[in-house]
Amino acid sequence: MIKAAPQSVNEEDDYGINPLEYVINSNASINVIQTLQRASVVAWNEMDRHKANQEILKKRLQTAVRQTEQASRHRLTSTASTVTDANKTITTVSRAQMLMDQLLPSDMQYISGNTPFSHILSKPF
Repeated sequence: MIKAAPQSVNEEDDYGINPLEYVINSNASINVIQTLQRASVVAWNEMDRHKANQEILKKRLQTAVRQTEQASRHRLTSTASTVTDANKTITTVSRAQMLMDQLLPSDMQYISGNTPFSHILSKPF
């Protein structure tokens, strides 16, 4: 039993009795009782190590999930900022286009620099 299913030494049946208790109640030899006691200690220690490893893995998984969520939020914030900047640029370009559309053809020569005084206006003061 100990080799085939080590954890079974600590399992209780429907009556709440484990194998060690059955052995003690059956007047078995001290060697059998001590063997089951050692096996029980080993099984409990193994179960404690297993639970500790599960806790470590659980914490690592929680950390990885938290880091992934933070990275996703950062990417979303960055993308939203880029979209906002793009929208501002589009708005500025649209306003400039609207102003350009309102100009008269005679005004365009001043913007393009084709005026009689453009050589004077282009020099710094």
